[in-house]
Amino acid sequence: MNKLIATITLLLLVLPFFVFGQAGERWPIEQIPETSPILSGGVTQVLLTIFRWVFTILMYLAGAFAVLYIIYGGIQVIIQAKIDEGKNRLIFGAVGLVIALLSWAIVQFISNFVQQAQF
Repeated sequence: MNKLIATITLLLLVLPFFVFGQAGERWPIEQIPETSPILSGGVTQVLLTIFRWVFTILMYLAGAFAVLYIIYGGIQVIIQAKIDEGKNRLIFGAVGLVIALLSWAIVQFISNFVQQAQF
């Protein structure tokens, strides 16, 4: 049991570096601009940027937790021989991953639609 906890802890510490490394060295939090949008009158731009940061970080976390849940379900099926529990964890992890991806796609669609609307 201690080896399993150590492995999960190691995965939680190392997984973000792989996730963000696969994104082309682009972290979800962009650099702070030279001129502040608040001073230039873009409060809505600041709120939109904060929403993007929070949403992007939550999407990475949801994906990482779904993958870890799938891995844990696989461990239960293969090593611990808890077939029913492991199968349910695999299914729920896959459903969670699909829901996270669909929510990301919906937000991207709405964001593109709003940006093109030119209010």
